[in-house]
Amino acid sequence: LDRSSAASDVYKRQSYYNFECNCIGTLLVGHRRDRTQAEHAPAEVLRTVRRRATYPHAPLPETEGDNRWTLTLAIPAAALFRDRIAGWDGVRGAMNLYKCGDDLSCPHYLSWRPVGTPAPDFHRPEFFEPVFFEPKKQ
Repeated sequence: LDRSSAASDVYKRQSYYNFECNCIGTLLVGHRRDRTQAEHAPAEVLRTVRRRATYPHAPLPETEGDNRWTLTLAIPAAALFRDRIAGWDGVRGAMNLYKCGDDLSCPHYLSWRPVGTPAPDFHRPEFFEPVFFEPKKQ
């Protein structure tokens, strides 16, 4: 997610957040300027992100066959730890969603929105898609 507020232009931001999770829900959150410059969230921020994984919560060896899994994250606005966002109502930002299997015997990559680079590169905010979180109805 881009660190945007309701009145800002998402394309003028100089930083972004990335939330990385594996299939058992292990989480890493970074505030970044690019792929190499990151400030990682402290443990108390990570604890605020609710996670539900269909795989057990233990490291797994790579297996063959039907390995379908799901992961659901509930990310509070406070997880954007370098900003002061009280809630998601009316927030504008930009994002993309990715699935990476780069360290597997058969590497694979998916993205919600296209990334126009010759090789997978998911730290490219110019390929993020604008999003708007509608205000709650009163």
